[in-house]
Amino acid sequence: MGKRNFRKRKGQKGENTWNKKSRNERDGDREAGFGEWVYKNEHFEKYYTEQEIVGTGEWDAFLKHLSLPLPTTFRINNSCAYEDKIKERIATDFKYEDLEIDGEKVAPISTMPWYPEGKGFQWSVERRKIKKLALLSEFQKWLVNLSDSGDITRQEAVSMIPPLVLGVESHHKVLDMCAAPGSKTSQLLESLHDDESKTGKMPTGLIVANDIDIKRAKLMTTSALDQASGVSCLGDYMPRSAEVSAAEQLRQQAGLL
Repeated sequence: MGKRNFRKRKGQKGENTWNKKSRNERDGDREAGFGEWVYKNEHFEKYYTEQEIVGTGEWDAFLKHLSLPLPTTFRINNSCAYEDKIKERIATDFKYEDLEIDGEKVAPISTMPWYPEGKGFQWSVERRKIKKLALLSEFQKWLVNLSDSGDITRQEAVSMIPPLVLGVESHHKVLDMCAAPGSKTSQLLESLHDDESKTGKMPTGLIVANDIDIKRAKLMTTSALDQASGVSCLGDYMPRSAEVSAAEQLRQQAGLL
């Protein structure tokens, strides 16, 4: 008998295959099957009550703040060549003065003072409302286009802090475990390559990032490419010319070109 060829044909599914989905499809998968979020958990409350971290007089206020939705936060990637245009668009087209949502006035998008070079932005409107409200559809599409083109990263503010504190330089070697979905990894890569445009030299350091779940690891790779397309150290996952052209189309749709 001849040898059997167990290699799967291109496109054939197997236990280690991964179907790439768009960012919107991934967001939809996460929200499918879930109704309104319930910010209450008896086990959580029992645990923290027993720790006596928060005084009884502040307990209700503590729970109230924990149940508040996270603001929408994003940052301009260091590799982005359109920083000024993005900031101008936020200050003009997306200023949203006198905007009210659910009967409450919403403050305009603002920079996070602790993020370097004014590249970090915060808006009190939570991500789910931006996706659902028709009057914010243009802003939502703009965010998605710039995120997919690798010019901005939509990332929780608390997630932006560790890479800043770590202070990665071009000669550092970093081990990033449980790295998916990859927003901090892409931020670390940006820091690693920060001096490249000034010196013209590739960094001697590297980032080793991994995740125990193969699907999440693949997501991390895609996320790193989406959010740090100028980085050139992702081996076989480097964007091809077609993907670069797609990024240019996204920038055109976002009004950067």
